[in-house]
Amino acid sequence: MKQPWDGTERRNSPLRELAEQLLAATPPPARESDPETLLHELQVHQIELEMQNEALRQAQVALEESRDRYVDLYEFAPVGYLTLNHDGLITGVNLTGAALLGVERRQLLQRRFDFCVAPEDRALWRRLIHTTQTEGERRHDEITLQRGGNAPFRARLDCQRLTQDGAPSGLRLAFTDISDQLRREAQIRHLNRILRTVSACNEDLVRARSEPDLLQDVCRDIVEIGGYLLAWVAEAAPKGANTPVAWHGDKAAYQVHLAMDHDPDHLRHCLVNAALDTRQTQVCNQLNSTPECRFDELSRMGVAAALSLPLLNDGQVLGALTIFSSQTDNFDAAEVALMEELAADLAFGIAALRTSRERDRYQLHFGQAMQSTVTAMARTLEMRDPYTSGHQQRVTGLAMAIAGELGLSAAQQEGLKFGGMIHDIGKISVPAEILAKPGSLTPVEMLLIREHPETGRRIVADIEFPWPMAQMIVQHHERLDGSGYPFGLKGSDILLEARILAVADVVEAMSSHRPYRAGLGVAAALAEVERGSGAQYDADVVAACIKVVQGNDMRLPE
Repeated sequence: MKQPWDGTERRNSPLRELAEQLLAATPPPARESDPETLLHELQVHQIELEMQNEALRQAQVALEESRDRYVDLYEFAPVGYLTLNHDGLITGVNLTGAALLGVERRQLLQRRFDFCVAPEDRALWRRLIHTTQTEGERRHDEITLQRGGNAPFRARLDCQRLTQDGAPSGLRLAFTDISDQLRREAQIRHLNRILRTVSACNEDLVRARSEPDLLQDVCRDIVEIGGYLLAWVAEAAPKGANTPVAWHGDKAAYQVHLAMDHDPDHLRHCLVNAALDTRQTQVCNQLNSTPECRFDELSRMGVAAALSLPLLNDGQVLGALTIFSSQTDNFDAAEVALMEELAADLAFGIAALRTSRERDRYQLHFGQAMQSTVTAMARTLEMRDPYTSGHQQRVTGLAMAIAGELGLSAAQQEGLKFGGMIHDIGKISVPAEILAKPGSLTPVEMLLIREHPETGRRIVADIEFPWPMAQMIVQHHERLDGSGYPFGLKGSDILLEARILAVADVVEAMSSHRPYRAGLGVAAALAEVERGSGAQYDADVVAACIKVVQGNDMRLPE
């Protein structure tokens, strides 16, 4: 049976004790039944109530501030959020979601999400929600949504089942526009294909024993690896004509162009002649938009763009390399620059074969060409993420200094240099708003970040480097104790070059500024890797790192 309240609990409360202290100057009379005693009790209770009210007010203010912060995080997150009820009607959407869909929020509420999905992907959407509702597991897929009801865009859609009292009650959707990401991935695949073409042609130069074989092999690689329609090499000839000495690709397009070379009207606008005469690269990205050049026959054969590069060596014009593409606007500045590197290599190879001298000099030229192409890939990433501008170069500088201290061979050091320059190339697939986010990452965003080593491995997997580039890139976040990613490798299973990059990456990242924090300084970065020495990081690498940095006045080597 509950005992009647006698005031003991209130007398023992912390608020009571504090109130008593405030009235200590006027202690209560000895007898509790006196009016003065009762008045004293009322005064104490009044103070207690005022203190409780103040505490409640402060708690209310804190609650409102917390709610405002939550609303800001929800409304202005870089991800669109939608809530659907059990019937598939939209019952909630944040501002980002409404903006991505191009529809006012009030117009989205109580409508079916199906109208936001492009018709060709509605079957995929129905399968996605069915699987999520029946199996209860979070699902995600890429899907085409419609902005404003008609403008399509590709989105990554995460779908999670909601429950109430143990029963399914609806779905929570999170989606982001990945159109730019897909375009960047297509661009890097395109550059990757060009790089593989350049690499294959460089191998042709190394193996070449005769000029005809060299030119034929290069034309074949440009078409079969690069995916171009036609490639040929022409020598300068009298009276403005040019003589093809090697070709590979679409035979019909080649024969049409060969016949056009006898047309005086065409020769006045011929890209090959212009390249030979001016000694400058000639580009036409839309053949069908230049009727005065009389390219209409080539356009009918499927030629949409053309590139002609003079083959120059020591001031001498050796010929011109011409490439046809079936896609308009195919030859952008980055592609032209890489092709000019290839033309320079080819011209050098021709001259070397013709003179049979300075074969060794080619190896140096090959390394410079390889460095130029790797640098182009690195700049592709750094141009879209200013916060990591120079990060790969600084990591490379520190890694090279560590490798020198450890006594790695010249070949290993050269491979490490190229690996360091593009160790984060996989971040090309991470949305820029996540890379530059000033606050903490969500679990989904962190998962995207952690995919960059494997993405980087896939980008370079098909390129035949003379060093284990793919392993360096995919393993640079592994740790000796198996706590790293993406594979949780341990100990000697991790490539030495990757262990060096891991330490250099941590030291540079901690000492430099990031969107979410200021730089912590070199001393703090060295202390961090020293704490993990032998456990997470290779002890010899850590010792070499500390030595080279301390010997450089606590500055990272250039």
